[in-house]
Amino acid sequence: MKRTLFLGATFLGSTALLVLTVLTGNHCAQAAGTVRVMSGLSQPIGLVATPADDRHLFVYQRNGVVRMYDQQTQSLLAEPFVDLRDRVVVSQDGGLVGMAFDPEFADNGYVYLQYIDSARNNQLSRFTLNGAGTGLDPASEYPILYLEQPTTAHNGDWIGFGPDGYLYYTTGDGGDQHDPNNNGQDTSTLLGSILRLDVRNGADDFPSDPLANYGIPATNPFVGQAGRDEIFAFGVRNPWRASFDRLTGDFYIGDTSQNTWEEVNFIAAGSAGGENFGWRLREGYVATPTGGVGGPKTPDMVDPVYAYHHGGGPLEGNSVIGGYVYRGPSGVTALQGQYFFSDYVTDHYWSIEVDPATGLMVEGSLRDWTARLRPDVGSLSQIAGYGEDNLGNLYFVSLNGNVFMLVPEPSTAVLLLGSLSIGLSTRRRIGRA
Repeated sequence: MKRTLFLGATFLGSTALLVLTVLTGNHCAQAAGTVRVMSGLSQPIGLVATPADDRHLFVYQRNGVVRMYDQQTQSLLAEPFVDLRDRVVVSQDGGLVGMAFDPEFADNGYVYLQYIDSARNNQLSRFTLNGAGTGLDPASEYPILYLEQPTTAHNGDWIGFGPDGYLYYTTGDGGDQHDPNNNGQDTSTLLGSILRLDVRNGADDFPSDPLANYGIPATNPFVGQAGRDEIFAFGVRNPWRASFDRLTGDFYIGDTSQNTWEEVNFIAAGSAGGENFGWRLREGYVATPTGGVGGPKTPDMVDPVYAYHHGGGPLEGNSVIGGYVYRGPSGVTALQGQYFFSDYVTDHYWSIEVDPATGLMVEGSLRDWTARLRPDVGSLSQIAGYGEDNLGNLYFVSLNGNVFMLVPEPSTAVLLLGSLSIGLSTRRRIGRA
């Protein structure tokens, strides 16, 4: 049964964002800027889209409210997609921190949300589109996984579906400084790890536990051996934001580190899993320099694909925010295949390219975009997360309430934003048909 979002008295067909560019003169194809597409939000930290609806974008805010943005009218809808302020607690790294549409959302209306509850623990739940098709029904909450936290630090985790159809869930080490419980290297706990869960088709390997309603993929690396079966990779400290390359399936994780190095970690598409990214023994490419917890690199450890030092220099910062590999339609070919990321503290913006065959950064591919990503309105600052729409356009989500879109630099390009109906009649049915 097809499900379609319904707004007011208008059936929402499939509408795409048309971006046309005109490059002038001999300008470098690397030129790019940003335009502000949303403002007035309340501490947004992420943006997602669903293949079932090309017209809307969904911005999730720390306070538990998800807002809808209409790309045709270029405006935020007044009514929220869902409001969970009655159960979400905003603390340190907490709040509503993760959102993912089920790959079959058009048929089942399922959306997964990850938030911090009143006990300061992580709750991953599934919600269902309401009968009118206007948003999620808060009363439809169905718990998937409940993760207790030892502190209020390092628990703002990311969720997203991989190309294999499984739900990936990045978990922090639970804090405090230098991971005192060594959760990052302890595979008997779900903390400090990247989990891979089967949440579809009624999978449930824990029928006696009402708070655990998911299955374990048979190919997860710790199935049948020591370690939690849910773990796909481990050795991370605070993997705040992550993403899959929509073209290749490669997986990128921005891991906020301790006092010295910030990391971008990489898992190649098709990996069997089991990667150990080293925390707490390792930070960046070296033994953790502080806290007396550093140690040598063991054979199973994987270095970050890129790491940068703490500080205020042009290639430095203090809190990495993982982004996306750019696959947008702008026609600025030099941007294609570049992984964009930034630092929350210094407001520095970079991109790198990774060779998927080696899992290493392509030599000479690091680019500093800080001075070039000039927004048309507002300030590109406090970027807490990223997102992309169905066409691959890249969005920067600012904790100060703004969302920006990456575009060819206004001085060298003409940006035309319009509505392109692609008339998929199967998506125009209201509610349950």
